[in-house]
Amino acid sequence: VNDKLAVRVAALGSFQDGFYTDSTTGRPLNNNFTYAAKGQILFEPSDAVSLRLIGDYSKSQGNCCYATSEYINGPTQPLINALTLANGRKLPSTKLGDFEQTLSTDGNQQIEDYGGTLLVDIGIGDDTLKSVTALRQFNVAQVDMDADFSGADVLILDETFDSRFFSQELSFNGRISSLNTDYVLGAFFSDERINITRVLDWGTQAQTYWNVLLSAQGVPPGTVRAAAGEVANERMRGTSKSYAGFAHFNADLGSGFSLLGGLRYSVEEKTGSFAYNYYDPAPNAVFRVLGVSPGPDYDAKRTDKAFSGTVGAQYRPNDDVMLYATYNRGFKAGGVNMDA
Repeated sequence: VNDKLAVRVAALGSFQDGFYTDSTTGRPLNNNFTYAAKGQILFEPSDAVSLRLIGDYSKSQGNCCYATSEYINGPTQPLINALTLANGRKLPSTKLGDFEQTLSTDGNQQIEDYGGTLLVDIGIGDDTLKSVTALRQFNVAQVDMDADFSGADVLILDETFDSRFFSQELSFNGRISSLNTDYVLGAFFSDERINITRVLDWGTQAQTYWNVLLSAQGVPPGTVRAAAGEVANERMRGTSKSYAGFAHFNADLGSGFSLLGGLRYSVEEKTGSFAYNYYDPAPNAVFRVLGVSPGPDYDAKRTDKAFSGTVGAQYRPNDDVMLYATYNRGFKAGGVNMDA
């Protein structure tokens, strides 16, 4: 725009046909349509100050990602095939190279991802103060998904995943001329919040599926309940906060020798919870009889703290060769489960 202000804009759009074909309808499975845009503004009011603001947005949707091939038939495959035909669907080819499958629901996946970043550099003499501020939102919604991956109408799934992430980093890049040493001092903070929902519905053939399957184990038909409709509505929550302070230096000792070192102290706080908004209250609900679910509601948390860092030495006998040795100790925080 001028010698102090610059703008950059980019966009894309793409469409991909799915590489699977529904043997019943002929429609492609696993297709995807995506569009995205990104804009940047760079402002440099002086030689000592630089600000860059970045924003982006993307969205994609398609009947992704639930097509599978029958690579090895399991013991229930004849039952699934019979239910598929009874459901008015056509059995897919058993040749893997045909990439065929048939699903009992339309299924749709939508992903939305957007955020912004602000980068600030401020020169203070020969030193630099840097700031990185970032905010991101990531959402996934899967609606009317065929959770049994077949033409039989057994299990239907709706799921959502939402993540909001914020981070802030400050660092000071300086130099101690008397010691011929460059150094970095900094602090970091991040905060992520996750919300997940899952709704499970039995399809119109679920009761038949379980009656036939369990009768082979000597269970009389009708003993368990798998009537069409909602069986479970689940809610999961999670948070993760990170705090860290760090320092790093690189000292030039002369004659090609230099020393480097860094130290970081990290604190990680995480929470996770699971609860049912609804679960089939029938005492003979099939998963309850089998001891699979409902799982317990819970609310857990965990905190990890640790030092990590590095130390090393370098030697350059000439401009073309560098010899070095370093020792590093890392840190990986633990986690909290969020799923039944």
